[in-house]
This record gives sequence, C-alpha cells and structure tokens, in this order.
Amino acid sequence: MPGLEQVIGNIKEWENRVKAGLYALAQQTAAEMEAYAKANASWQDQTGHARQGLFGEAMEEPNALKVRIAHTVDYGVYLELSRKGRRPILEPTAQKFAPQFFKAAQELLNQ
Repeated sequence: MPGLEQVIGNIKEWENRVKAGLYALAQQTAAEMEAYAKANASWQDQTGHARQGLFGEAMEEPNALKVRIAHTVDYGVYLELSRKGRRPILEPTAQKFAPQFFKAAQELLNQ
C-alpha cells in the first residue's frame, strides 16, 4: 500500500527530528549545568582543578538520553560529602535544571 509507506516514512522522519531536538536540548542543558556548577560551587579552591574539572555531558544510548554533571577529580566525592554534606554542588545543580529540561522536552514532543 503506497499510502502506508508514506505514513511510516513520515513517522520515522518525525522520530528523527524529535531525537535530534532532544539531544540538542540535552547538550544545552549539560552546558548550562556545567556553567552553573562552576560558578556556584561553595567550596574554596586550592588549585582550581576541582572547579575546572566540573563538567556537564549529554549521552545518547540506544533507548535512553542522559544528561549528567560530574567531577573529574578523584576527591570530588569528598567535596560533595564533606562537612556532613552541607556544600554539595552536583545534586543541587541537577535538581535545579531537571524541571526546566523536562518542561522543554515536553514542549518539543507536543509540537
């Protein structure tokens, strides 16, 4: 059926556009999270390596899209958990950006 092939082609085209849009949104969110974390980490820099090593990343997997914020320094876990966990930056950053990411993703899906 020629009409069915056209419908399937349109659905695949829409799927590809949505995936590309979501990935672009994930990359933008990762960059914003990185900038926020670097600007707002409350611990004091000794060498600057920890702050410079904060990074945001978007990762595409077969059935998932992930956005993360993380440390590159091995003592990052200490920075997050020291002082009884009163000065973390990773979790607060993720919590701050998650609602706006999901809202923008929903808007993209509703187009």
